[in-house]
Amino acid sequence: MATAVQPPAPIVHLRPVHDRPASTAAATTTTVVVGESEVRHGGTALVGQLADVATYDELLIVYGADRGTRTSATHGFIDDLRARLPRHDVLGVYVGPDAAAVLRGAALLDDLLEAGSLPVAVTTATAVNAVTAELSSYVRADRVLRAARCRTGGVRLDPVWQRDVPRRPPLRVVR
Repeated sequence: MATAVQPPAPIVHLRPVHDRPASTAAATTTTVVVGESEVRHGGTALVGQLADVATYDELLIVYGADRGTRTSATHGFIDDLRARLPRHDVLGVYVGPDAAAVLRGAALLDDLLEAGSLPVAVTTATAVNAVTAELSSYVRADRVLRAARCRTGGVRLDPVWQRDVPRRPPLRVVR
């Protein structure tokens, strides 16, 4: 009985692709700092801006609560996000201001981001900057934005920090 001889597999060469659209690039992780006063002031428009960011980036929101972390304003903000992003799993996670609590929260938030969820880290307004810095570092955020009031009324997302690491171009198969 004769066995069929398989032809050798073609040689595959990889080379960089410079003409690939940006939509196929790796996901960007964005951290947005939001204060309770910006939510009261911007409300629906702010939730809309956050929803826009969430459609393109992995999003971590750090919410600084002025009047305690378990208020109706905090729950209302998370509920508004859930209503605006029905396909996202929006989860509120309390992160205490001390270093141990931030580290525990960071590990949980990183796992939630990896699972495709949209976590909202809720902390006190006095600790929001320090907590944001630690969480952004832990989840390797590519950029940090801050919700800020506009003079014209409303809220905008201002850049605070952006990772300045050149990314390698993706590779494509050439035969």
